[in-house]
Amino acid sequence: MKKLACSLATVLAIATVGIGGVSVATAPAAHASTTYWGAIAYSPSGHRFGWSWEAASLSAAITGAKNACGYTDCVYKISWYNGCGAIAEGTNYIGYGTGATLSIAENEALSAAGSGAGITGWHCTY
Repeated sequence: MKKLACSLATVLAIATVGIGGVSVATAPAAHASTTYWGAIAYSPSGHRFGWSWEAASLSAAITGAKNACGYTDCVYKISWYNGCGAIAEGTNYIGYGTGATLSIAENEALSAAGSGAGITGWHCTY
């Protein structure tokens, strides 16, 4: 549960400082022998991210992320299973990353977002 609390704190911090709105969708806790999916959707018009995690299938994760995003123009951006997903925002780009660990996902997102980027959200499923 500690990882969940940390990621929600990150999400609340993003919303509080006005970097962009974030909505979150949750599902039941994971079990090690099961595959759980996560996904991120993004609305260009609202600069809002939607997240889902612990979904039973890829399609459920994508649908959950789009619904959590809350805008009609929300588009699916990235998904993962039994690992982590992260968002980084730079001056000109938004980067998305996935990986078996949070560190891998964050590094991928930072690389995709370019110079001066910072992590603005993450979540893991296990």
